[in-house]
Parts: sequence; C-alpha cells; structure tokens
Amino acid sequence: MALVLTFSTALLLSIVLIPLAIKYAASWRLVDLPGDERKVHTQPTPRIGGICIVFSVFVSVSYWLLPFGDVWREFWGLFTGCGVIFVFGLLDDRNDLSYKLKFLGQILAILPLLFSGFLFESVPFWPATPAPQWLALSLTFFFMLGVINAVNLADGLDGLAAGIMVLSLALIAFFALQSGQHSVALVAVGVIGGLLGFLRFNTHPARVFMGDAGSQFLGFITAALAIKVTQYDAIAVSRLLPLLLIGLPVIDTLLVIAIRLHQGRPPFGADKNHTHHQFMKLGFRHYEAVAAIYLFQAALMAVAWLFRYASDGVLLGVYLLFCSGLLLPIWVGRLKHWRLHLDLAPAGRDNRNQFLRRFEWFYLYSPRLLEILLGIFLVSVAFRVGVAKPWLADIALLLAAASGILWAFQGFTRLSAHLVTRVLVYSAGVVLIYALLVDNTYRPVFNIVIDMYLTLTLLVLLLAIRMTRREVFRLDTQDLLVLLFVLVVPLLPLQEFSNIALGRVAVRFAIFLYCCEYLLSKPIIDYRILKITTIVSMALLAGS
Repeated sequence: MALVLTFSTALLLSIVLIPLAIKYAASWRLVDLPGDERKVHTQPTPRIGGICIVFSVFVSVSYWLLPFGDVWREFWGLFTGCGVIFVFGLLDDRNDLSYKLKFLGQILAILPLLFSGFLFESVPFWPATPAPQWLALSLTFFFMLGVINAVNLADGLDGLAAGIMVLSLALIAFFALQSGQHSVALVAVGVIGGLLGFLRFNTHPARVFMGDAGSQFLGFITAALAIKVTQYDAIAVSRLLPLLLIGLPVIDTLLVIAIRLHQGRPPFGADKNHTHHQFMKLGFRHYEAVAAIYLFQAALMAVAWLFRYASDGVLLGVYLLFCSGLLLPIWVGRLKHWRLHLDLAPAGRDNRNQFLRRFEWFYLYSPRLLEILLGIFLVSVAFRVGVAKPWLADIALLLAAASGILWAFQGFTRLSAHLVTRVLVYSAGVVLIYALLVDNTYRPVFNIVIDMYLTLTLLVLLLAIRMTRREVFRLDTQDLLVLLFVLVVPLLPLQEFSNIALGRVAVRFAIFLYCCEYLLSKPIIDYRILKITTIVSMALLAGS
C-alpha cells in the first residue's frame, strides 16, 4: 500500500511540476545552452528537472518515513547528504562551478552519510568481517564519490541517466523487499516514480534536462541505497554486488578515463568518448543509442540477480566478461567502420502505407473513439467493482468533488485546463485500477471482459498511432522501460498482493496511461466525455 501510494505521488508530482517549472527556467538562469562540442542538443533547454525530481521524491517519501523516529535516525545522513548534493548541483547549474567546488560539495554530502552508518562493513576480497573502520570508511567514500561522478558523466543523451538508474533502483527495491528492508524499498520506489515522471519530458527530443542538481542527487542516492541494501545481515549476497547494481555508468567512466590516459590527456576532461557517443559514431540514431544502453543495463541487472550469491572472484569475472561483451563489438565496429544506418530518413516523412491511407476517416475520428472507449471503461469498472478499503471511497469522493469544482471554473488557459485534465484523469485511473487490484469480490467473467475490452482499446490506439502522419505521438525509449517493468512486475515479492495477478494489473495500467497520453497529445478535442465519465466513475466508486 505505502509503496503504491509513494510511487503514484512521486510520479504525479513530477508530471505536474515540470511543465510549471519550465516557464520559470529562464528567470532562474537554469537553461542549458548548446555550443559545447560534447553536447548533442541544438536548442536552449531548461535544466530544472532535478528540482522537480528531488521535490517529488522528498514529499512522497517523507509522508511515510519522517513520522517514525527510528527511521529518521537511520536515514538522517542520507537525507542530509541529498540536500547538500542538491544545493551544490543547483549552484553548478546556475553558475558553472569549478571542479574544486564540485568535489567540495560531494565530499560535504558524503560525510553525514558515513557518520550515520552507511558503510561497507563487508569488503570484497577482504577476509575479515566486519572490515577495519579505516577500510570501510575509505571504500565507502571513494565508491560514493565515483558513482556520483559516473552518473553525472552518463547524463549525455536524452533520457539516458534517468532510464538506466530506474533499472538499478528497481533491482535495489527488489532486493530490499526480499530482505524486509521496507524503508529502503520505499525510498527507491519514490525515486523511480519521480524519474518516470521526469522521463515524460526528457525522452528524445527532450524538453527539459535534470541538470547537475538531478544527476548528482541521482548518483548519490542510488549509490547509498546500493550500499544499504547489500550490507543488511538478512541478505547474504556477494560483497561486490553494489558494483553491478550501479551498472553501466561505472563501465562508461572507466572506459573514458582509460581512453583519455592513453591519449595523454587529463582523465576528467570533456570529450565524446563515452559509450553513448560510441554508439552514435556507429550510426545509431539518438533514441536507438539510448535504447541499446537500456537493454545492456537491463541485461546487467539480470546478471546481478542471477549471480547475487556468487563469490567475489566469480562475480568480478562475470562483470569483466559482460564489459567485454559490450565494449568489444563497439571497438570492432569502429575498426571496421560499421554503420547501422547509411542514410537517415527525414523525421517528418509520411510513414503510412498505401492501404492505411484509404482510412483517413479513422485517423480523424480515432481521438473521439478512444475517449468514448476510456469513458466506458471508467464508468463500468466503477459500477462493478467492490470497494475493500474505506479510504479508497474517500479518495474517490474527493476526486469527484475536485474534478467537478475545477472543471466548473472558466478562464483557464489551455495549458492550465490541459494540466488539470491530465492530473485528475490519471488520478482516477490509478484509483480505479487499484480498486480492481483489491476488489473484495471474485468476478472471473468480469475480469475476462475487462481484459478483452482493453485489448480492443489497445488495438484502436495502435492503429491510430500507425496512421498518424507525422510523429506527433510516437513510441520511444521510455516505452521500452514500461515494457521491461510490465515483464518484471509479476516477479516482485509483494506479499500483500501474493494472490493477485500483478502482471495483468501492470498491463491494464499501461494501456490506460498510453490511451490517456494519446488523447492529451491531441489539443483538437475538448475532453468533455473524459471529464464527465471521470466525475461519474469517482462518484460511483465513492458510493459503492
């Protein structure tokens, strides 16, 4: 329950705050200008994503953790360090701090973490446990410092750093749940929610960047949680596992440093030798390079899971073998001058085939058809589902009232009306699908009908996307993350939902969100049906 609400709150806050913050980015002097040789964007882009991510995470997590004194005593170093690293990152985004001040901020952030007990008590290849204090402190300090900078350096393409860290945090949350570390899982899930909301605007072509405030915060909190989850007594995993949990940023940083040293240049300079740059030199398009790295990161997370109990030597060998499997094809490809695409097709060309062009009417009416299908889904589920949780009816009543009041007011700008519609419809969808999850009645036929209906809705959505003339709405690298999560969710050790088909719930939720996203990308409709059915469905659920 806490995990679901933490994730949903962080996700919705991030989605709501970023469009608002974008409007103030220029006045806050938080705009990333093109021109640097290692930058791939060509337009000035706000870098306020980190502010929204951090705020979303702390609001969603604090509600559950801060009221408990023992949890605060355990996590005060983590939260304090996050605050310090965020402030220095924000100053860097505004004023371009020197590397000395950056390192100072990182050191000041790591110190409270060390004092609060986030330490490598079991050190790889060290026979004694616990390890000597000097060794534990030194290893933790340099691990934290390395990961912060590795994630910061990996933030070179749209959606790259956020996406690969989502995969790392998902595995950390998985380990935390298995070992009973619910507080760690809660923090990890909150960060995942904030990042997925951010990716809504950061996926190529990005409308916003996370900046150093976001990337350094992300590296800091992921490294700290990796230490925390693997040093717990109840989980006897390999002591080298945190290296794999961080994943490709470590490989990328080591590769770049080696190349720079080989070329006789300073190891911390700026260039285009990063892994994502290497993929693009092989002819990968921007989104293809990001997708390839996502798949490698997912594969590395699978390796970390499969070899979690292996000895340090075996795990190191597997890690080096995996690195070779990634880097060797890149090296051979550069040597042989391989190119994935010899020519790049124009981005705006008409991709429809001759057969689909005959059904112009379907493309024109597909938004309204999808709106009707979603409205029927909302009302029918609310009418048939049984509420097992009294607080769920209260939330539904609150949403019905909020929807009616907000939509009754006139004078909204288009952006404000669009934003209100997005937030309330998403919230209603989350509530209804959660109501299906905890339904206190057993209706197998109803569930089959719902699945068939959503399958039909998905087919309409896919056909509408395929018939779109230009890439107004297209599937991207964030959708790859969604697919990976849909595949992994049924494996999660959530005891509260042990008798529920979580895979089915994840698919339902994904279909609902994609249909909403398609509709909300079409400003030509007024969403009247969606608004009315949202109010009706929440009123029905509140009265059930």
